[in-house]
Amino acid sequence: GGGGGGARMRGGHVPAVRPAAGIAPEMLARRREVVFQLEINWSLIAKLAFLVFLLYDEEHPNRLYGLVLGAIVVYLWQIGKLDGLKRMIQTFAPRTANLV
Repeated sequence: GGGGGGARMRGGHVPAVRPAAGIAPEMLARRREVVFQLEINWSLIAKLAFLVFLLYDEEHPNRLYGLVLGAIVVYLWQIGKLDGLKRMIQTFAPRTANLV
C-alpha cells in the first residue's frame, strides 16, 4: 500500500536534508540560532500593553496601529535588539558639550 507518510525510505534510513543552494550549512545554523534568541520580558510587555490601553480611543483604529507599532519599537529598544540603531543615532547626534 501507499499512504503512511513520513520521510523514511526503504531500508529504514532517513534521507539527509539538503541545504538551500549557495548557502553554507553553518550559515543556516546561525540563522536558526539568531531567530530563537529573542528574549521575552513579560513585565515590560504588560507595562506597554497597559500604556497602549490607556492611550487608545476606540474612535480611531489607526491610532491603535501606531501605538502598537510604537510599543514594539520601545520593547525592542529596551531589550537591546536595536543596539545598531542606538549606535547610529549616537554617532550622528550632536554632542552635548558642543551645544553649550
